[in-house]
Amino acid sequence: MARIHIPNRVFPGFEIISKLKNKKLDDVVNSLNKMPIGIDFEDAIEELDKILGQDRGYEVLDTIRSFSSLVESNDTDINDVAINLTDSFIELSKTNMSLNQKTILSDNLFKILSNYSVISNILKSRELLLSNENNFIDLEAMTDIRVIFDDELSKKERMGMVLHKLFFEYTRNSETKELHLTLDLDDLKKVKSEIDKAIRKEELITKDYKDNIKFIS
Repeated sequence: MARIHIPNRVFPGFEIISKLKNKKLDDVVNSLNKMPIGIDFEDAIEELDKILGQDRGYEVLDTIRSFSSLVESNDTDINDVAINLTDSFIELSKTNMSLNQKTILSDNLFKILSNYSVISNILKSRELLLSNENNFIDLEAMTDIRVIFDDELSKKERMGMVLHKLFFEYTRNSETKELHLTLDLDDLKKVKSEIDKAIRKEELITKDYKDNIKFIS
């Protein structure tokens, strides 16, 4: 099997999984298996935080979500996937692991993947509702300066622009994709205005219909 692409954002989750002892790993898997379909993600994270410690629930849940495209086929060899995930993580993250640590990570991943058919019921609740759509995963913003040189390159007085690069990571049909956009300040203000309006709309909708609809966040 070729090296599996692992997004940088889920490296912390791999590290946590690699250190889970048998009892704690069983607690994580059992907790996920018992969660109802459509559970609020914040509630799911809170349940995992109780087992793993504060702020670790999200990292582990986000990592487990990234496995979805690897276990969809009925003839998938879970053991091979666990081993290749381990090798890919060590290579991409440049993490030094002893043979024993590597074995623990592979075994822990195998146990999680073996239970994935049940776990995926809650992890895919939103994706099922948004099938064939571009589903947001992560966003990174970088700001830099573009300097404009005159024909006389050594001239100290120069013009420049501040530009912002937005790197969107999203999934479509279980495939991870990226979108890179370059924006100036006016563009950012337009984006912010639209986001502020969308947030306000959600606040109003969830408030007005909270007695009749159980919203999944």
